[in-house]
Amino acid sequence: MNIYLLIGFTVFCFLMLTLLRKWKDVPVLMAISIGAACNANLWTSSNMPLEKWGMIFDVGSVLYILCVFTIFLRVKDYSIKEGKSMALTSITAIMISAFFEVFARAIYENQFTLEHLYIFSGYAFSSLGTFIGVWLMIDFYKKLEKHKVNPYLEILICITTCAFVNTLFSYGGVALVRWMRIDNFLKIMLGTTTIKFFAIGLSMLSYLVNHTVWLPDCVKQQLETKNEENN
Repeated sequence: MNIYLLIGFTVFCFLMLTLLRKWKDVPVLMAISIGAACNANLWTSSNMPLEKWGMIFDVGSVLYILCVFTIFLRVKDYSIKEGKSMALTSITAIMISAFFEVFARAIYENQFTLEHLYIFSGYAFSSLGTFIGVWLMIDFYKKLEKHKVNPYLEILICITTCAFVNTLFSYGGVALVRWMRIDNFLKIMLGTTTIKFFAIGLSMLSYLVNHTVWLPDCVKQQLETKNEENN
């Protein structure tokens, strides 16, 4: 895998989200959230690493930020209740996909081993980290909204918090279950952090476009309501 293809893929993912929101916002957010959540655990630094510039990158980090960003959008542009519902749907999809993957591997290999349980536990720890991270993100969001914090700062704080918690549970859980240290840990942390902050930057850009020039219906309604209140 080429680092420039990874950068191009990251840009494409957020461009797709930004463009499609204008026509079918809720279905697009839901579809991308579930798709990104399910595939983020398949393309990790362990399964598909990309080493460049002394760091190890992976596609899963991009997909994870994409998933969390769609949940954040559902919370901010619709309601906290709808955001929580979408998060639970995505987490459920992760566990179902984990179940399918583990049993498909067992059927293909004609045996069920401890390695299959390790794979499933990786999904489980990632799901737990996502659950706690999203709920913490929403709690932070409510506090930031009370203080009328800039929406771009909200994106940075909320998504970074969620990503940190997920990383803590994912890598910590794997190390705990396997009783092993993670090879190239520093390189992985540098690479995943770098690509995640790049994706968060694209999240901010996507939010800017969808709230200024390429408006989904929900954003149009919000602006119209604000204009009526000001008048």
